[in-house]
Amino acid sequence: MFNPRDHWSSETILYTFGIYLDVRLKADPETVGLAEILEKAQSDLGAANVREQKANIALQAAIAARDHADFKMERVVSKFEDALSYVVDREHDSPMYRQFFPNGKSGVSGLTAIHRVGRVKLIEARLTDLMSGSTTKPDVASVTVKTVAETLLAKSWIARLSDQRLKLEASIAVWQDSLVAYANAFRAEVHERNEWKIAYRLIYAKLLELYPADRKKVESFFRRVSTGKKAADKAAFEPPKTDAM
Repeated sequence: MFNPRDHWSSETILYTFGIYLDVRLKADPETVGLAEILEKAQSDLGAANVREQKANIALQAAIAARDHADFKMERVVSKFEDALSYVVDREHDSPMYRQFFPNGKSGVSGLTAIHRVGRVKLIEARLTDLMSGSTTKPDVASVTVKTVAETLLAKSWIARLSDQRLKLEASIAVWQDSLVAYANAFRAEVHERNEWKIAYRLIYAKLLELYPADRKKVESFFRRVSTGKKAADKAAFEPPKTDAM
């Protein structure tokens, strides 16, 4: 009897090995009772597989939503950088510019979504300082601070940055929840795969008890696979070739 490989999918186990054994057991009046063992394993693994698929779909959707929100966040930051760059006359080494982009524009564009949120929060905090008329840089002229503050306030940069940041944070939260849900569903599926294999081996043992002198018949209940050099989950499940008419 061939044991399904650990790396094979639940679909392969259910719809290739499981269906094959189920039909063979039910075809023989002496073994039809053993089908109940398999049916429970099939049902439990099938349900776990459905949950894992749904969780994976939700996870992929959450990743896409997170990446979309992150892309839009990066665009908003880029537009803010353009506006700030205009205010400082493209002097990217100026104290005012460095307050917001100490490592330049590329220092923000290469961040992950989570780190970008943290960076945008710092930008918002410094914008708030500007609008309140305060500055942490003593070498920045007050007239420059006032001009930049009025310009940024007029363009409502805090509102724009904050709005998109909140959307990004929400999408990150959904993604993280989806990641946990998928991990739990995946672990549950792995557990049911192992339980299915236990049931599979149990049926084999019971068939040996039923036919102790007929090992060939016992083996005939189980799906055969290729033992050659080809990958098992490719060669094993190819339909049999027929001679051309």
